[in-house]
Amino acid sequence: MPTRFWSSTRAASWSVAPMMNSCRSAEFMPGSTSNSVRKKTPRSDRIAGCCQPIDSPCPMKQRVSLKDIAERAGVHPTTVSMALRDHPRLPEATRTRIKKIATEMGYTPDPALSALVQYRNQAFRRRNPSVIAYVTHWSGLTGWKKVLCHPDFHEGARARAGDLGYRLEHFSLRESGMTPARMSRILRTRGIRGVILSSFGHPYERLELDWDHFVAVRIDLQPVWPPLHAITNNHLQIMRCGLERVRELGYRKPAAIYGSGWSSRVEELWDVGYTWEESKLPSDRRVPPFLFDTAFAAPRCHRFPAWFEKHRPDVLLGPNREIMERVQEMGLKVPGDVAVADIFLERQDPFYAGVVHNSLEVGAKAVEILSGMIINNQFGIPSIPIRTDINGTWFDGPSCPDRSVGAPVVVSGKTPRAR
Repeated sequence: MPTRFWSSTRAASWSVAPMMNSCRSAEFMPGSTSNSVRKKTPRSDRIAGCCQPIDSPCPMKQRVSLKDIAERAGVHPTTVSMALRDHPRLPEATRTRIKKIATEMGYTPDPALSALVQYRNQAFRRRNPSVIAYVTHWSGLTGWKKVLCHPDFHEGARARAGDLGYRLEHFSLRESGMTPARMSRILRTRGIRGVILSSFGHPYERLELDWDHFVAVRIDLQPVWPPLHAITNNHLQIMRCGLERVRELGYRKPAAIYGSGWSSRVEELWDVGYTWEESKLPSDRRVPPFLFDTAFAAPRCHRFPAWFEKHRPDVLLGPNREIMERVQEMGLKVPGDVAVADIFLERQDPFYAGVVHNSLEVGAKAVEILSGMIINNQFGIPSIPIRTDINGTWFDGPSCPDRSVGAPVVVSGKTPRAR
């Protein structure tokens, strides 16, 4: 029998027909001279869009659903959903049992579905915003608003809360008659679950709230207890960044100036960063930091001139206001007599070089982390607290010109007032 050749035209018409008309179209017999039609495969044995029986091997593994887990566990799918989200309304034993069954069955969340649910919840929150409590403990109800970084913590948190469909509300533990127990009652009565601790003006060892009823994080490292997830400026990196950069700019004898109690409030990280970088210098170029008194209305001891004359640093790193008050009293010019790098900047400055703390990002990140914890019902004190450090950013400026070899000579102008 002579071999029959299958024309490209006939092949095209045969292969395209199923795609255009699904499985209802007639199938052409390749190689035949007439449009003879094979007997149709039953519709129940077909997969939509092709002619493959449904009992054929499938390369994709079927996803385990909440309904599958519910049938195995003998509960309603809603109960499974609550258990997988660690909802506190379910007993811990029930949550543990259902999560174990889900793991055994190979359950994994559907990322696309989770994103859709999150989007719908966020849209609902924008129409009906839940409150996040921003709890402070400072002298006066709003004394923290006058302190470096703390206004930005609050503003960053407020803005990000609005983006995510929440409303930030300030509560002060320094309010008349306020106690931790009363604060807990107020928050629970109002149905507030999310709590951010921030701006604790004095060392605060232990804060006793009904933590099992709250999802909470802290900004900065106070209070010491409870050990909540913490979001803070990277104090170690900020100090090291400033010292590294001034060395790159050609300064040989840098010195830091900051408050006497500042480092102890942040686990001694200012001191650690300074000592670390100073250890890289020869011993004759190392300068101890100048620590000024931070007590309210404390009299100036005028120790700075003696310290400066003894060590003769060529660049000072610290808050520009504290530095400028002292160097101007001595009649020193900046940057002619001594350069200044402000490592406590809140924003990039047109004159002062230094490190911006990015405290707006600290507040925003605190809300982002807290929002995820609320969604996952992570109430109480975490077994393993996690700390998120936000790095600072160096910016050059006229107060600290480049004095490295080959750098252009800059004629200094009039020294500005402290800002």
